[in-house]
Amino acid sequence: MYDFPETEKKLKSRISSYKSSLLTEKKKFGYVDDGAGKRYLLFSLYFVLNDLRETKDYIKWYAKEFSDDIGEPIQKLCWALSLRRMGDEMEANKDAGGNDAVEFIHHTKASWSRNRRI
Repeated sequence: MYDFPETEKKLKSRISSYKSSLLTEKKKFGYVDDGAGKRYLLFSLYFVLNDLRETKDYIKWYAKEFSDDIGEPIQKLCWALSLRRMGDEMEANKDAGGNDAVEFIHHTKASWSRNRRI
């Protein structure tokens, strides 16, 4: 199980560590071979941290560096929700998994509403 940081300081430290690791690999080999999935975990970390400026910078870097990456579900969800926090509905629907992410959000909201006891 993944040990998720519980404080802002630990979140920032983990983000810094993961980014440093990815950038070091890029510098050393000319590309990033991220078998551990740090590039995906960073979306979750930024989402929880809620630093929209840093999130936006990371999204730009990720899109440039991994333009042909298919991503993974939690990464796409955090990406879409982060873009929505930024007020960018069009990009949230298009870039972060398109309709899949949006349908997941709507399905989840509907499920929560049906299962909520009043």
